[in-house]
Amino acid sequence: MKCAVIIAEYNPFHKGHQWQITRLREMGFTHIAAVMSGCFVQRGAPAVFHKADRSRMALLGGVDLVIELPLPYACASAQRFAFGAVALADALGCSDALCFGSECGSLSLLEQTVDILQSPELRERLTPYLAQGMTFAKARTLAVEDLSSPELAALLQEPNNTLAMEYLLQLRQLHSTLTPITLPRKGVSHHEEGAVGGFASASHIRSLLFENRLQEATELLPECCAAFEKKLEPVFRNDRILLSRLRTLSREQLSHLPDCSEGLENRLYEAIRTSCSMEEIWQNTKSKRYSLARIRRLTMSAFLGLEDGFHQQFPPYIRVLGFNSAGRQLLAAMRSCAKLPVSGSLADLSGTSALAADFAALESRSVDLYNLFESKLKPCGEDFRFSPIRI
Repeated sequence: MKCAVIIAEYNPFHKGHQWQITRLREMGFTHIAAVMSGCFVQRGAPAVFHKADRSRMALLGGVDLVIELPLPYACASAQRFAFGAVALADALGCSDALCFGSECGSLSLLEQTVDILQSPELRERLTPYLAQGMTFAKARTLAVEDLSSPELAALLQEPNNTLAMEYLLQLRQLHSTLTPITLPRKGVSHHEEGAVGGFASASHIRSLLFENRLQEATELLPECCAAFEKKLEPVFRNDRILLSRLRTLSREQLSHLPDCSEGLENRLYEAIRTSCSMEEIWQNTKSKRYSLARIRRLTMSAFLGLEDGFHQQFPPYIRVLGFNSAGRQLLAAMRSCAKLPVSGSLADLSGTSALAADFAALESRSVDLYNLFESKLKPCGEDFRFSPIRI
């Protein structure tokens, strides 16, 4: 058994994801597990399809085992996203490699940049840029350029490169034995419109789905998933649902949100009180220091009732969302080598520790709220009744 772990959102699963899986098979990996975000994703939005449907698409596309990335990491900054995902990948106990995409496709260049990010000189270079009111991301890019070259600094301008470096940093900090493998993005860039050679970005496919251009969207999906996805309705953001929660929150409640610091709660509170849409709130809150991505995650955390601190905790369990026959083999191996409790039952996992109970409650509540964006309402507690998808 030779197992590779992929960290993904599959929002939705597309041809680029399937190409990555095919390449891993060609490299000799017999089993592939995916650590996948649940019903809410890192960009601060509900996933385009429910995690059960996205798990099924991943299994149809070649993944053997789907593990859930808990909400506190899935809807967090790149650093915290990577922390939770890499910790889970390592905790499987039977995995050999961690695979992730990048724009550069060069592990050597990524490692060189990570060396600089871990150097003691970086903090000295960062401080004056941050003092000018720059976002952390921009300040870090300029600091890396000062310490190395424009070429390495440019790597930090691409989202998949940045996330790849966070994975490498977490592997080092966890002293993980997983071998990192990076594969280049296939076709188009992260937010590019259109398709190249049949490959399109997830954001472009989501745009087609939201515009009800279903035929064009399904043509950009793997054949094994297209027929299934035609039966699904994409989930749309509903500003009234979001605003109804945000308008009830006090300044103090906003101050307890993840990554809410330096009085940002005051700026956000005023934006909530004076804005009539989520776009208005984001635009009225963001600044040179506070990026739009950070504000989007902040407002989603507020809606979900996600307070600061959870994303700093080590994952309390490994939750199984789906598997096939090869995935069953992985689960059998994990019985003796997994470093955390493993189950497909959220109810069972919630009883393993106090922290697990808190994580499970957050996850369940998030699914109940996600259901408000779906066309058909369901009663609360769906996530505690969920059974893993079997292919």
